[in-house]
Amino acid sequence: MKLDTPKLSIFLDKRYAKKDGKFPVKLRITYKREAKYYPTEFNMTEDEFIRQRDSDTLRANKIIGTKEYAQLAKINSLLNNYLADAQKVIDNLKVFNFDTYEQKKDEHTVESDNVFEAFQQKIELLEKEGRIGTAITYRNALKSLQVFHRMKVLSLNSISVKFLEKYENWMLEKGNSVTTIGFYLRNLRAIINELIDSDRTKLEEYPFGPKKYVIPTKKNSKKALSNQDLKKIINYKPEPNSPEAKYLDYWLFMYLGNGMNPIDMANLKYANIEKDRIVFRREKTKRTNRETTEIIVFLHEQNQKIINQWGNPNKPNNYIFPILQDKMTPLEVKKAVSQFGKQINKYIGRIGEKLQIDKHITTYVARHSFVTKFLAEGGSLLDAKEMTGHTSITTTEGYVGSIEDDRIKKITNRLSQFS
Repeated sequence: MKLDTPKLSIFLDKRYAKKDGKFPVKLRITYKREAKYYPTEFNMTEDEFIRQRDSDTLRANKIIGTKEYAQLAKINSLLNNYLADAQKVIDNLKVFNFDTYEQKKDEHTVESDNVFEAFQQKIELLEKEGRIGTAITYRNALKSLQVFHRMKVLSLNSISVKFLEKYENWMLEKGNSVTTIGFYLRNLRAIINELIDSDRTKLEEYPFGPKKYVIPTKKNSKKALSNQDLKKIINYKPEPNSPEAKYLDYWLFMYLGNGMNPIDMANLKYANIEKDRIVFRREKTKRTNRETTEIIVFLHEQNQKIINQWGNPNKPNNYIFPILQDKMTPLEVKKAVSQFGKQINKYIGRIGEKLQIDKHITTYVARHSFVTKFLAEGGSLLDAKEMTGHTSITTTEGYVGSIEDDRIKKITNRLSQFS
């Protein structure tokens, strides 16, 4: 029997009013006179909160009709799920403390051995956390596996080396790229790892690894632009104030900004500017790393001009560029950043064709070009890793473009010179 059992309740947090007059609904856990609050998906007025809480009584007294009761009862049930989920985590703790509870509540556990069901639970968790892009990749992998397997259930022990080889061949026959196959299979492997995390006996034989099944990978082609092509782009003069001028500037901002990603650029606020540099943490690694590395971008003169030309008014809480807005949902953010990247790729692609550059130019090329140019000018691989925020130096090495022919010739010619 546990002493000092935590007390759980659903709480309307009237300390923080939204602009529409509603308040966040939170799960409150009280333990040894200390209370902590955890968000739910709901915001309500005080009246809405009371009505959903007392929906059974209101219906019994015929104060509300059947239709309204159904809506309120559904909300009440969803809120009670937060209580039930929290209680389940607490019941599995030997000793309660908030730190352990917070760690365990975020762990994704799946009791079923149905891989399809585990996929669906993972997708729902990712969507709840606002990780829309990752959720989409898992959903696509699930759909592909469902078409391939053609059964309602995919049991854990059905995943063998032979199964994986057949799936890979089927994907290739359907015209999928090696990159896509790798994405889907890495998602499948992650699901299997979560299923067997607590009990490895659930799976008779782990199918991934050396001398078993190895997920295919495609060697990255070198995406960096040559010095000559970079010079063409930087010297290109579009019509002033045109969309072409704006999206060219955005591409250059990424290139000069340590090869910044579109999502990181979109999330920049004026508060990220500290004197002559921009300091931020990568959106990609905020949820995946307990300690995320600060990225420091020295504010190039041209990037300051780009901010002055296309940026929002200079206020600390303003986004630097007019791409995102406050209070956007994760899905709205995903769509806005995706459209932002597409527009840059559209216009920089056209500019590349005009300049007769024999390479498909994208935002990704800006990142590769930064790393390659930085190293060519004497920067170290370790510095490039830190400046781009890569977690592994191997990732940085994969960005390095081929040494240009003229530089190879110069180096080769000096091999016989000893002055």
